[in-house]
Amino acid sequence: MYKPAKNKEIAKTEIGIDPRKVVIGYGGRVSLEKDLKTLYRAFIRITKTFDNCVLLIAGGGRPELERMFRGKENVILTMPREKIKNLDTVPFPARNLLPMNKYYSFISKRKNYTILMSSRGCTFQCTFCEQRSGDIRYRSAKNVADEMEECYQRYGVREIDVFDPLFTINKKRVIEVCKEIQKRNLKLIWSCRSRVDTIDEEMLIEMKKAGCYRIYFGIESGDEQILKNIKKQQPGN
Repeated sequence: MYKPAKNKEIAKTEIGIDPRKVVIGYGGRVSLEKDLKTLYRAFIRITKTFDNCVLLIAGGGRPELERMFRGKENVILTMPREKIKNLDTVPFPARNLLPMNKYYSFISKRKNYTILMSSRGCTFQCTFCEQRSGDIRYRSAKNVADEMEECYQRYGVREIDVFDPLFTINKKRVIEVCKEIQKRNLKLIWSCRSRVDTIDEEMLIEMKKAGCYRIYFGIESGDEQILKNIKKQQPGN
């Protein structure tokens, strides 16, 4: 939800169909207060993890939501919640509820296809990115491989996009994940995101052995001043 006009259109449509609906948006643009004020009726930014947001809506936190919905004109913000420290405690996505055979990327090579996140946050401070949390939390190599294996065995997945903001930021951990995948002999391919200064030949070799066939590098610009302005310089620049 990157465009305020589109946000408003979606919110109006969904709430118009059923006023009881809770419309949830993700990303930097959906969180800007000046944009929230243009949305239909009351809009609430819940500054907590998506996992906790779902629990709040579905579980015992309903009274809090009802109190927050009393305002019709104001943007109501909640206080930030504590981050989930142990990501291994987060259940795998309920892919059994989805038609997995229909999902693909326009540049993917195989089906079935899915997305997986093995970490949250990023220590880099690129000004354009909402993931610049200043810290990073990892799932264990075993937990990541467990989800990959479930995708392969249960859902017929043959290609995975590892959607971490920066998968290659921790060399030791990347190699651990790759070796765990190799140990299970999973015949699937996967892609990830990287920076040119967080990857080396040893890592690339292990990633290739584990099935990685595509890496997305955020080059952003060839202009050194622009890179400096957006805090995307490489070491030594």
